[in-house]
Amino acid sequence: MSNTKTGICALTNEECELQLSHILPKFVWRYQKANGSNYWRDNINPNIAMQDGPKEYLLGRFGEQEFSKRETWFANNIFYPFCKVQLKTSKVAYKEELYYFCISVLWRILLTTKDYIADPKLKEKCIVAMEEWRIYLNGGDIPPTYNQIYMMPINIELYNTLWPDYIIPEYVYNEIYWYILRDTDREIYCEKPNNRALFCKIPRFFFWAVIERDDSTLNYGLKISPKGGTIDFKRYNIGKGEIKTFIFQRVVNRMNEEEKARMKITSTQSDIIEQRILHDEHLLNSELGLLLRQSGKL
Repeated sequence: MSNTKTGICALTNEECELQLSHILPKFVWRYQKANGSNYWRDNINPNIAMQDGPKEYLLGRFGEQEFSKRETWFANNIFYPFCKVQLKTSKVAYKEELYYFCISVLWRILLTTKDYIADPKLKEKCIVAMEEWRIYLNGGDIPPTYNQIYMMPINIELYNTLWPDYIIPEYVYNEIYWYILRDTDREIYCEKPNNRALFCKIPRFFFWAVIERDDSTLNYGLKISPKGGTIDFKRYNIGKGEIKTFIFQRVVNRMNEEEKARMKITSTQSDIIEQRILHDEHLLNSELGLLLRQSGKL
């Protein structure tokens, strides 16, 4: 299968040779492999083992290069150091690259999921947001309306502040760790009337874009400035509130989805999974192996 084809670039609206673009940044899948297995499965088709994240023909070479520059900056300056707990007491200065990176990820999520938005008014707003972001990503002005962008990093020390104050079973904590450390996710927060926000999750990070906001107290994390600024990881605290509850419910929902997916796995695929786990020394000694042992899945 060719990695290119002729078509209209979603970023520039020009006809060109399209690249097979990752929806989520490529470094996410590299990280998953380096800290787990070369294979993973989703809850929709659990009998199919995948070796890479979802890709579509979206961008020409220009778009791929522009996105890649910001992804490389984020991976090297924030993602990998944060995963290694090197930013616990650090400050990170950034310019436009962080704002651009966040929007580039959220734009791709919205571009590939907009047709699944059932609410007509919400969909209309999302389409406007998507076009504002496209113009910005293509070298245009800062989005005039949909410009509130947030990043929510979550490390081990913040787990206990993120989740409910009441007692939950140990296995639920294991699912929390799994969700934060390994899962990818995306959805539009619609739990509170007149408040809508698109989010995308990669290991240890959530990215949020406000679509509609009536409650200024909703905590989406660190607000990212399009002109740059400084992130003080030492002072950062997720706090409590509606968004905390929403994320916890995402964990519960994902846990239920995974249980249903496990019931769909054939005996043949189950044997393949077991053999891969038992004979993959890298996996056994990895972050994924530790999570599997903690959750009783290994």
